[in-house]
Amino acid sequence: MANLKYNKGRTFEYKVRKELEKRDYFVVRSAGSHTIVDLVAFSKNKNNEFPVLLVQCKSGENKLSKKEIKEIEELNLEISGCFLLATEAKKRVAFTPIVIFDA
Repeated sequence: MANLKYNKGRTFEYKVRKELEKRDYFVVRSAGSHTIVDLVAFSKNKNNEFPVLLVQCKSGENKLSKKEIKEIEELNLEISGCFLLATEAKKRVAFTPIVIFDA
């Protein structure tokens, strides 16, 4: 069962990577890292408003857990980048910005 879940997640990560590459990003997959960031994408266009994307991919559930939100908040304090949640909507990749508000 765990293997099926892993394979589904990995397949979706590859799909998201392809979509970002089509949008002129160089993408690195953090395979097996068990971190909040599944993909890091660097824009090849120096004038891009979002030069670095930090992507969490969700192939099943379309929301982040409280633990994941906390991890993103902590990471946001250390590095700058645009955090995105990538989900599947009608067989297509959907990107949702993850907005961190300062308390």
